[in-house]
Amino acid sequence: MPLAVSPMDRSENTAHLIDCRSYSGFSGSPCVVQFPRKRPPDESGGVGRLGEQTELIGLVSGHFDDVANAHLTGEIAEMGTVGIPVNLGVGVVTPVESIIELLDSEDVVADRRRREQE
Repeated sequence: MPLAVSPMDRSENTAHLIDCRSYSGFSGSPCVVQFPRKRPPDESGGVGRLGEQTELIGLVSGHFDDVANAHLTGEIAEMGTVGIPVNLGVGVVTPVESIIELLDSEDVVADRRRREQE
């Protein structure tokens, strides 16, 4: 999903921009970061590789595309070129703090309670 917008469609959102290969269909995928664990690497437990700590930073919510021209060949060559999306390698991640804020909002909590009672 390209994030290119016209000036009239702009909105402000808090997000992490990450270096990745994110494609259509990745939205909602967890995004984690791994870094050296502070405790000795011989301790097991948790998620990820031994000696590294894994933290959820948010959910993938989009990526940036550019448009490249592809030259047509064969029977459709006379049509010239066609624009195709090219992933720029920049993904957009909704921070985990924003997700928690949404899940703790009054209307979502009320809806969750209503569904639990049903």
